[in-house]
Amino acid sequence: MERIDIEKFITDDLIAMPNNSTLYDDLKNQILARKNTDILMKQDKTEEHCHGDVLRYHSEYFSHCLPTGSVINLPYENVHPVVFKFLYEWMIMGSTECPRNKLLELLDAGFFLYMPMLVSSIFQCMDDKKTFTASDSIDTYYKALNKNVLGIADLMLASVRKYFLLMINTVEYSEIEVSCLCNLLDSDNLGVQSEIEVFYAVFVWIYVDFEARMVHLERILKAVRFKLLPSEFLCNIGMHLHELHPDIAAVLHPILQETMWFHQVLDMEEDVGENIKPCQRIWIRDPQCPYIDLVKKGKHIDHVDFMQYVVTLDNAEEFSDRLLQKESNESGDETPTEYSGSVDEYNVETTEDSLVETTENAEESHTECTESVEDTLTEGTESEEESLTEGTESVEESLTEGTESVEDSITEDTESVEDSFTEGTESAEESRTEGTESVEVKKV
Repeated sequence: MERIDIEKFITDDLIAMPNNSTLYDDLKNQILARKNTDILMKQDKTEEHCHGDVLRYHSEYFSHCLPTGSVINLPYENVHPVVFKFLYEWMIMGSTECPRNKLLELLDAGFFLYMPMLVSSIFQCMDDKKTFTASDSIDTYYKALNKNVLGIADLMLASVRKYFLLMINTVEYSEIEVSCLCNLLDSDNLGVQSEIEVFYAVFVWIYVDFEARMVHLERILKAVRFKLLPSEFLCNIGMHLHELHPDIAAVLHPILQETMWFHQVLDMEEDVGENIKPCQRIWIRDPQCPYIDLVKKGKHIDHVDFMQYVVTLDNAEEFSDRLLQKESNESGDETPTEYSGSVDEYNVETTEDSLVETTENAEESHTECTESVEDTLTEGTESEEESLTEGTESVEESLTEGTESVEDSITEDTESVEDSFTEGTESAEESRTEGTESVEVKKV
């Protein structure tokens, strides 16, 4: 009897194996529970056990130099141990709740470790006005300056542009480094109602420590766009130049002469050339500003009124809600628009009649004051030359007597301003320094 080979009964059909549904869950649970970790992160006395695959996937910093079993010493100044906990939690969970006062450090760590997804998630969080408020933007900008993270400070400058007037009444502004101040004041994105406010902001910073900071005045004034100042304001400064501190007057004198020449050329409708035309600012309007009508008419604004207004700005959200933004074109026509938080999105409202009136008033005030300013500047120059050549004591005595009262009044104003700075910023500083609230950062 012939025997049959059993292999003839076996076919090549595929047999479905039971599903191994636990593999994904097991791997996920091991990562979340940090089981079987293969990388040790050490920073001073802090240790974090991590999975190398997670670090390699999210960070290009670790992608090619992280063998299994490595012990990594991260630089403390670039990645703080507390920040690394939030960073790794974001890697394995997909989101994390980061304290507001640590968000800048988390962003800095994301740049250092080459984590583009994390950086994108943080910027998305900062762009959410409901989560990241105006106060957060100002606080982050100042912290970036203090940490010398100028790249992030420049990025934040676009967010804080319309809050410049609030920034003046802060301790951080009074302590800002001179080069950072120049960079701030020179920005085209600065949100102000008039260039006069930028001019006064310079002296708010100068008078915090007049003797030490006076040497920087000429450098800082280069950031002020004098050609955008109203003619009446220039005339007023020129006529009272002799009442100012001699050092301040010496710096302002040649600048005023050049600016008045520029305005004269404009009045004669001559081409001044594109290279000397001033760049515009981000013009805004605060309906509750006490000198808003003077701004619209191009009139002189007193420094006392400016300081009293700035001290009242203690709520960034309320200030932002009531702002109006003004759009300017090259011909000088101005159209007030409702500020929507973006430079490109406006609700335009035409106000041609008010613009014509503003232009006429500015031209009339300039015509009336130009001659008196030129005479004042000329007389001031001649008297200075005579005093230098003749060496008469009477001129020096008159200058001393003329400036003592001004210096006393300036000192009194400065002390009152400094007191108002301290009182006006205590609540804002406490809310920004506590950092108890958290900002949720999610993966994009």
